[in-house]
Parts: sequence; C-alpha cells; structure tokens
Amino acid sequence: MDFLRLIRFKNLLLLILALLITRYFNQTENTDSTILNFNPTDFLLFVLAILLITASGNIINDIFDLQIDSINKPDKQIIGKTISKQKAIFLYWFFNTVSILNGIYLSYKTANYNIIFIFLIVIFLLFLYSKKLKGTILIGNLIIAFLTPLPILVLTYFDVPNSTLKLITLIPIIIYYIFGVLLNLIRELIKDMQDFKGDKMYNIKTFAVVFGKKKTIQVIQFLSMLTLLSIMYLVWIIWKHHKILSLYLLVFIALPLLYLLLNYKKITAKKSSSLLKMIMLFGLFSLLLL
Repeated sequence: MDFLRLIRFKNLLLLILALLITRYFNQTENTDSTILNFNPTDFLLFVLAILLITASGNIINDIFDLQIDSINKPDKQIIGKTISKQKAIFLYWFFNTVSILNGIYLSYKTANYNIIFIFLIVIFLLFLYSKKLKGTILIGNLIIAFLTPLPILVLTYFDVPNSTLKLITLIPIIIYYIFGVLLNLIRELIKDMQDFKGDKMYNIKTFAVVFGKKKTIQVIQFLSMLTLLSIMYLVWIIWKHHKILSLYLLVFIALPLLYLLLNYKKITAKKSSSLLKMIMLFGLFSLLLL
C-alpha cells in the first residue's frame, strides 16, 4: 500500500519496538519505584505522537523532494502519482496536529511542559531540514543523525520520575544514543551517495556532491572505524562483569561493522544502509541483557 510506503511503515515498526524495549528497560532498572510518569494510556499516546511526528517528517521530506526523487528514485515516488500533493500536505498537518494535542495533554498530565516544547522543536527541525538544511553540507545529515535515536532518550527523560532517574538508567540509554547518532550519520552519508545524481543535477550541496564520492567514502570509513573502536573499548570496560553482553556486542555489533568496513566496495549503498539499520536494532536489544 502506497500510504504505508509514504510514511515508511517498516521504519515506524522498528521505532515502536525501540520504544517498547526502552519502556521495559526503564521499568526493570527502577525496581525501587516502578511507578513511571506515563501510565499505559499515556505511554501509548506518547508513542502515537512520536510515530506521527516521524511520519509527517517523512511526508514533508517527500513533498520538497518531488523533482529530485523523479531522478534519484522514480520507481519509488508516491506523491504526485498515487497520492496527490494536496492529500500529502493534509496528512502532514493532520499528523502534526494530533501529535501536538497529545503533547499538550501529556505535558498537562505530568506537569512537565518540556514535552510539548520538545515536540514542537522536532517538528520545526524536520520541516527546516526538508525545506532548506537538507541541501547544506553535513548540517542536514547531523540533524537527522541526532533526531533519529532521540525518542528513546526523550522517553527515559520524561517517563522516569526525577527521584528515580539514576545513572544506572541513564548511562546505557545515553551510550546507545551516542552510538545511534554515529550509525545514523554513516547512513545519511551513504544515502547522499545513493542520491548523488539527482542532488548534483539540482545543485543540492550535500557532502557527496561538494567533496565527491571518494572523500565521502573516506569519511564513512573513518566514522565506521571510530564506532567500531568505541564498541571494542566498551566491551573491554564491561567484560569482567557483563561477559554475555560483551559477547553479544562483539558478535552482533562489532562483527557486522567490521564486515561493512572491509567490504564497502562490494556492498551496495542500499545494502549498507539496511545493515546499519539492523546493527542499530541489535544494539537496542542489548538493553535487555543488562
């Protein structure tokens, strides 16, 4: 169904899984006070808001990329073909309106108005990215890299009461967030290489267009090596007390990254992007081993 493709339904399913795992982790790590700020209904409303903001970000990105996508991926283009531009714009505003209303309710319910503030900031940044920042060197890549893993950090911050917001809860989430940023930045640079033809034709100044594919590959390799070494260092630190987790990180995170690093010439950009997505998913499951 084209509507599901438009909102990137598969990615939204991964996001739901990420939030469920994070919620479970927050509960199990705060055994002294298992009462979280969000009751089950509030949590569902939070998840719905995050999903709608993410879906609307995908829609507005496709709206602004109509001409470029007709060159980079004409077979995957939906807006203007099976879904009209007017309908896409309506969906964008409808999704954001519902997410903002959810944010207002959750802010009132928890007496924490930072929730709606964060929602509005993210909506604005996704719009700004699609309209202007996507075509700027690295800035657009960094925005998406920082925003993509943000939901798990936001959920932990708002869901766990301040009295129980301990380092034992925050540290693993922050570590995952940092690795998520690095892996998503790599994915964004790979996507720049995928979209090189259309971006160059329309003078979209992505990193790949400005510095060339060779330099982009070198940056991807550097970031991959940095991430790999960071994971190895983390394994070295936790090995004594978390051997099962350490082995898990080596097999499901470090080895796939090493494979990507050694075979970048043989793997297509699409497969590399999918592999990175799987690495992030496996990384999230590691929270269950703590």
